[in-house]
Amino acid sequence: MYCTKCGKENLETNQFCGACGQPMYGRMASVPPHMAPGPAQYVSLTSNKSRTTAALLCLLGLVGFAGFHRIYVGKIISGILYFLTLGFLWLGTIIDLVQLAMGQFTDNVGQPLRK
Repeated sequence: MYCTKCGKENLETNQFCGACGQPMYGRMASVPPHMAPGPAQYVSLTSNKSRTTAALLCLLGLVGFAGFHRIYVGKIISGILYFLTLGFLWLGTIIDLVQLAMGQFTDNVGQPLRK
């Protein structure tokens, strides 16, 4: 059995935890505390980055400041490349703008941007 205070394994006959001295009566767990089920962990299905902000930054690419939308969503390397090449001569910027409008643009971990 495991102590619920420190997580160390103890014999079932121990009255006190051998590691921390915590009384074991009524405070024993059958699995270590780090493996015990806890509160539910929720995972978001969308990025924490805004599609509107990314679209506004993408529009800056059409006037010569390309790549900031990619840096904003965490795609640092391609953002720098876009900046140095004017968004691959605006073609990449236009493609990204269409993807943003259709809701298909993703962040650096592949999650779609929130509205």
